[in-house]
Parts: sequence; C-alpha cells; structure tokens
Amino acid sequence: MKYTEFKQKPNLGAVMAISGADRHLCFSALEIIKKAAVPNFADLNLVNMAGEDLDFNALFDALAVCPFGDPFRLIVVSNFNFKKLTGKANAAVLEKLNNFASASGTSIVAFFNAGAAAECPVKNAINIDCGHLTEFELGKVIDERVRAAGLSITPKAKQNLIAFTLGDLSTILNECDKLIFFKGAGEICESDLEQITVKQSEFQVFELTDAIAKNHAERAFDIAEFILTRDKNAFSIISPLYSAFRRSLFITINKEKTDAELAKLLGVKEYAVKMQRAQARAFSPKQLKTIVDLIADLDKNIKQGKIKEGVGLTAVLSSILKIRKGNG
Repeated sequence: MKYTEFKQKPNLGAVMAISGADRHLCFSALEIIKKAAVPNFADLNLVNMAGEDLDFNALFDALAVCPFGDPFRLIVVSNFNFKKLTGKANAAVLEKLNNFASASGTSIVAFFNAGAAAECPVKNAINIDCGHLTEFELGKVIDERVRAAGLSITPKAKQNLIAFTLGDLSTILNECDKLIFFKGAGEICESDLEQITVKQSEFQVFELTDAIAKNHAERAFDIAEFILTRDKNAFSIISPLYSAFRRSLFITINKEKTDAELAKLLGVKEYAVKMQRAQARAFSPKQLKTIVDLIADLDKNIKQGKIKEGVGLTAVLSSILKIRKGNG
C-alpha cells in the first residue's frame, strides 16, 4: 500500500516492509508502527537488527518473546536484501516467515529499507511504498502544515516551494516551518518565498537551463554569474549543466516513457523529470547531443589548461543560446 493510505489507516501485520525513495516517508512510516506497536515500553519491546548479516535464528528467537506492557514486540530489521529469501539456501526461512505472517501473534518484524524500493516476498506481508509524493500530494502536505499553524499559502507560492525544493519532502517541511515563523500570520505569498526559501543548488541549474530553453539570454548569463560569484568555481555550473542536458537528451530519446519510469531510470525525483521534459522540448535530439558534446569538451579543455574557466563557460553558454535561438 502507498504511504498515504497507511498514514490514514495504519494496519499492523506480523510481517511488514517499509521501503521507497523518500527517506523521510520511510522514517515517518516506521514511527507510526512504533507508536502503535510499542507505545509504552519501547526500551523493552523494541529490538533493532542489522539486515546485512542477519542471523535468522536470532530473529525467530526474538519474535518468540512475549511483549511486556505493550500490544506487541517489534523487531526492526534494517537494510535487508530480500534476494536472500528467494534462493534455495533460505527456502526454509521464507516458509517459516510465510507461516509467521499468516498467524496472529504478539510480535511484528518490520523490514526497513529507506531510500530504495524493495518488495517483500513473504506471503501476507504488508508492504508500505514510500516513493516520492506527487505534486498534488506535496501540495496537500504544504496546505496541512501551513493550516495547522493558522496561516494560508497562495497556489503560486505553493507551486514555487515545490519547484525550489525539487519536490523533496523533508526540505519542503523545513522551508514551511521557516516561512511560518517568518510570516507569523496571514497568507504566505511568492515574495515571502523569495526572501526566506533557500533554493536547492540543483534548482538554480534548472533555472539556468530554463532560461536557455526560453531563449532568455540575459537571464541565463545573470544566473551563471551569480553561481560563479558565489562558488568561485566554474565546475559548480559545468558539471550539473552537463548532467542536466544529458538527462534532457535521455528524456527526449525515451519520450514514450512516463515521468515515473524516467525518474526511476535516472535516479531523480518525478517532479524533476516533469520540469526537465518541458525544457527538453525546446531542442531536437541532435541539438541536445551537440550541447552535451560542447560541455564535455569545455570540461576537458579547462582541466587540460587550454582555456580559462570564465572565458570557456561564457563561450559555451553563447554557443548553446545560439543553438536555441536558431529554433525561433
């Protein structure tokens, strides 16, 4: 089940598995389980085990102990590779877990894999999917956070907050708290975000590529100059710019795939794919390949001492903008 479903109606089972790309949601799901299973004596009824070298005998011994003063005894197994349960060597272990999951007892084993999707093969296990939230779901989270503090937020400010943070839930919540403290009362608007919210460095590169895609040359150079002045290092632009255009090329070549599929293949958030797909439409695959090659050559020439950082970056940005301008 999705994390949002589990949060609304927590359902405990003998075998549970928490996994997904959003680490914040993973830890949140685990806290929900802890509060329901061991609300009183976690120091007695909560056991943590490392999954990398899990001793199955020790696991089943721990599950056989009755809880004291709590509804359940909770065993949390972190970073366990479920492939260990699919081979012949541990077939008996899987069968034992299948039987344990089917019975109603007073112990729970929760497999915890934050940061990556991992489907538990145990029959009747409750799998909690903590993948990145959609833009709509993130918007609901922001509304709830702001409303709980007695404030409101404009739709545009909410949209910008998601964009500035590239849809990262943990960062969104931190920025929400800062905005609430700064505003105090009333409605949070775009100008409040500009004053308070720290834009992710990745988003600043998105702003740069977005300015290029929209053929806004002056803004593109202003953003590049700002980053260069702040970081004193052209590679803080060159490296992420190269990655951004490579992703755009990949997205363009694989345009039939969904944002979710591309996000998984690229190892980025779905919201980032959505933003980049819109930018990529300004170029043909051939033009994107040319741009990627231009940036790669710049990287090599700077490292070989053939060109100065600032001069080379300006020249490449000019070439990229010239390619974009040729599209009208």
